[in-house]
Amino acid sequence: MAVLKHALIAAIYVLLACAVAVVLPHSAAQVSMPQAAIAGGLVFVVGALIHHAVFRAERERAIVDRLTVFARAFERLQDEFSDVRAEVIRCRRDLDESQIDKTAQDIAAVRSEMDMLQSLVGRLTKRAPATVGADFDEPLPTRPANPSPTLPLFPKVADLSETEILDAVRDALRRDQVDLWVQPIVSLPQRKIRYYECYSRIRTGLDSMLVPEQFLGVSAREGLIGAIDNLLLFRCVQLVRRANARRHNVGFFCNISANTLSDRVFFADFSEFVAANAELAPKLVFEFSQDDVENRWEEVAPYLMRLARLGFTFSLDRVTRFDLDIEQLTRRHFRFVKLDVAALLDRARERPETVQALKRSLDRAGIDLIVEKIEDEAQLIEALDYQIDFGQGYLFGGPQKSRDS
Repeated sequence: MAVLKHALIAAIYVLLACAVAVVLPHSAAQVSMPQAAIAGGLVFVVGALIHHAVFRAERERAIVDRLTVFARAFERLQDEFSDVRAEVIRCRRDLDESQIDKTAQDIAAVRSEMDMLQSLVGRLTKRAPATVGADFDEPLPTRPANPSPTLPLFPKVADLSETEILDAVRDALRRDQVDLWVQPIVSLPQRKIRYYECYSRIRTGLDSMLVPEQFLGVSAREGLIGAIDNLLLFRCVQLVRRANARRHNVGFFCNISANTLSDRVFFADFSEFVAANAELAPKLVFEFSQDDVENRWEEVAPYLMRLARLGFTFSLDRVTRFDLDIEQLTRRHFRFVKLDVAALLDRARERPETVQALKRSLDRAGIDLIVEKIEDEAQLIEALDYQIDFGQGYLFGGPQKSRDS
């Protein structure tokens, strides 16, 4: 369109120049043909100059318009860059604040753990000082009642006096030589590991250990059994926190014995410690024996109900009587019941209908049945006739030392 316009303008002043050169000699007798040609040439030159000026003005105007567009675009880019920079600064500030918050949370967690350890150490230092014994660097099971026969068997330490046993246990506690061991609990029939049960264990440097019958009595009299149990509880919480950080989709069972339940001062401290780690609730299950639940529940119910309100659940362990009050267990936030495979199969052979009725009641209440101490396939096949939910025992794996202990 612009080219056509400029061609039209050029044609006008060319025609005008030609007209002057042709018409002027005939209209003015005194003007000769050469003078008319010169006049026509002047008209052409003037027209060309005017055409060039108009073309240049239009071109400059187009350039100015384009520069104006570029300037506005540049201003928009500057505004957007300023917005992006402000967002980056805000994100960096938020990130710094989140890191500070995380650091504060970590510090709070460490502080609570240190308070817990201080409580444990205080309980030990209140006892008579222990003499330095052998270098014990291996673990032993600490569940004070009905020690599980599924735990690995190690050579028994030679007969020791009560004083020597007491010194050995104290020495292991003082030297932090009580390690955390875990045993898998698998879903059935898939045999997929869903939980681990935690144990404390102490073995001697000679690859032997103190067996429960050696230290239970004297340790109970000196108040050390509770300290061992409490250390297990503390380390379970540490283990669950590390598993959560690594996004391991498993839970952990931690046994709470009668010794711990009877120590109301420490149990109150422990409930405070666990409450400060409420985010661990979905992965941590506390176990209580049937006798303790029936005989000591009222003493510790306020603490346990506080944990239940935070989302923690409980497991009924060492069940010897099948006439369970399922409704009461549900109200008390029990979500698991553990049965010994031998007890289950003995009852099933005598009165299979009672086992079936128990399983139906548990299912209605949303309580899972765990059968423990399963040692061979024959026991498992027979137990699976009763649709058990989980299994535990050497058939699925024995206790192993936790890499995080």
